[in-house]
Amino acid sequence: MSVLFNYFGSINMKKLVIDLDGVESSVDLTTEEIAELQQMAIAPTPIRTVDKRRLRTALHRLGLLESLTVAVNAAGIEAIMQWEDTTVFHEDSQLVQALILGLGWDAAIVDSIFETAGSLL
Repeated sequence: MSVLFNYFGSINMKKLVIDLDGVESSVDLTTEEIAELQQMAIAPTPIRTVDKRRLRTALHRLGLLESLTVAVNAAGIEAIMQWEDTTVFHEDSQLVQALILGLGWDAAIVDSIFETAGSLL
């Protein structure tokens, strides 16, 4: 059985479960699952943002600026314009996500970039 998605019931919290034969059933969430959902609702993960100077400095210090510059230039004029004109970068932005994907960066690299940039004055 696999959980496809969770939903909130009016009295009890339940999850929809679909077995391998495609039969759907509704099952009460465990205490741990309810606590996890409540924590997610209370404290959503903030979207990290950084200004361009700090981002470029962090990329340079981590040895990633050159590969990013090559990737942006290879992506064409619109990518170059967007990179040059953006002053604040949001981790979840289309540009940032496209660069992460295109460069094959994993979560650890992205964390390093934003943590390094966030530590700069």
